[in-house]
Amino acid sequence: LLSFAFIKNVGMIWIGVFFQWIFYGPLLALFLGGMASIWKYGIPFIFDFSRVNTAAGYVYPSAISILYGGPAQQLSMTNNGNYIDTFVEYIITLIMLWAVTFFPWWLLRIYRDYCCEGINAMKNIMLSNLNPGHPNGPPPPPSPTPIPININSNVGVEMKIPRETGATVKTRIETIEEIKRAKTEDISRSLNIKATNLTDIAHFETNKTLNETTNKNINYLKNPIQASTPAERQKYMNIRSELSSRAAKSDFAARQVINVFTATKTEQSHIRQNIITSLPKMVPVTQVVSFKVKISPEKTQQISRAITNTVINNKTTIDIISQKSGVGPEKTTQVLNSFHQNINTPATEVAQKISDDTKIEKAKVTSVIKEFSVQLRSDEKISQAVAKDNNLDSDQVKKVIEAQHLVISEPEKNIEQTVTIPKTVSIDEYEEVKKMWTRQYEKGEVPLTENLKTRSAWVEQDIVIITNTLNKLLSSDEETKQQGLDDVGYILPIFLVNNLTGEQLLAYLKAKIEAAKTVRVLMDREKEVTERLKAGTEEKVDVMKPKMKEAEKTMELKQELKEELPN
Repeated sequence: LLSFAFIKNVGMIWIGVFFQWIFYGPLLALFLGGMASIWKYGIPFIFDFSRVNTAAGYVYPSAISILYGGPAQQLSMTNNGNYIDTFVEYIITLIMLWAVTFFPWWLLRIYRDYCCEGINAMKNIMLSNLNPGHPNGPPPPPSPTPIPININSNVGVEMKIPRETGATVKTRIETIEEIKRAKTEDISRSLNIKATNLTDIAHFETNKTLNETTNKNINYLKNPIQASTPAERQKYMNIRSELSSRAAKSDFAARQVINVFTATKTEQSHIRQNIITSLPKMVPVTQVVSFKVKISPEKTQQISRAITNTVINNKTTIDIISQKSGVGPEKTTQVLNSFHQNINTPATEVAQKISDDTKIEKAKVTSVIKEFSVQLRSDEKISQAVAKDNNLDSDQVKKVIEAQHLVISEPEKNIEQTVTIPKTVSIDEYEEVKKMWTRQYEKGEVPLTENLKTRSAWVEQDIVIITNTLNKLLSSDEETKQQGLDDVGYILPIFLVNNLTGEQLLAYLKAKIEAAKTVRVLMDREKEVTERLKAGTEEKVDVMKPKMKEAEKTMELKQELKEELPN
């Protein structure tokens, strides 16, 4: 009879209930003993029992004579529950008795369900590890033999469409049999952690529903016990078990998932080290400017040095920079000379290098460089003089000045300007990520919090967070880089699982912050136009008011003249 599923399930239920009642007796005795100890020393309530053993205690005589003695009281013929103090104590005593009766049964039921779920989970894990070809699961279907296709033929072109369409369909993965049949890539795709490029990462972050689902899958995969239902717990435990089995068989994709989500802190630090080593080093100022203006680094360096020499030889410009920066003319010249020599240094290190060379405070060096950059942009005569004296193209000089401004004026605040797009990321992919985030910042749902109420505040907050993260990731200190990875958030496991590099991570953050700054500029312009229109409306109203007063005075004057005419 036990071979029938119905009888077997009923038997298991009765066995569970049987053991539940066996353990119920000792637990009930333990609870009753505890309650008796409480009663022995008296319940800590303030009651007036002075009338218990007297005739005055019969305030509300009942039809039935009830002999009642509360905890720690001596019984006699006059004990009763006929006035409020003894009656309330009677109710409290009943509640305590019911609690002592119910709580052991409730606790045992919770413990029984927990044990049953754990036993079932362990059974499935043991079966999947020790007996992969379990008879309960159907064998995987034989894989079809690949047919060679001539890519130059029309048939090959026509067959390409259904193949791409099929790749986007998610495989249903619920039962252990479906998990065993599915490919590792399909399992990752069903968990929404599969990403092949940066646009997939942007899609994870900009789609709220997908974002929440991915976060849930990651948390449940790390700890299946967090799942809300037994079925979900079982599913994620089966997925972890299957991926562990595949990882032991040299499945690289499965090993990546297992290492990222189930590794210890020491192992995770080693995994994160792979992405840290792939982070690019800071590039010199000339190389960044060269990439932006699409001029060779040698030509860029020539133009940059010509600009610096022109400013150094112009006493008027030096005096202006000195006055605005609060640094003496001689020290200003020293800073610019040192800047001329350290033009091939990374932007974030230029100020410190100049400070070390000239023995001038870093804050003053930064102020001089900033005013130098501002003066170059505001005074067109400088660019014209540089082009004329050095036989250079004036347009190229202006482009170098403009590109150099963001890099050298405030390198920490414009750190994304020093990040170049790697060869592993196409321009189309980069621009697509930027468009997605621009659209998200303009029209997407604002993640409202206690301190975040408006869209502009959201954009500003993201700019600050990404700027700090980029500065940490590009730092020379190893611990600071680790902190930068911590700031990346939940998308870091997706980068690690899909074996994406640190260069791609920086390119993604660069696209995101540039989108945020673009939207901020648009918002500022819109705000400025609105304020101008508002100011114009107020001005028109103010201009019209005196005219109305003059008209009223004219009407009053005419009325006075008419009144004086008859006289």
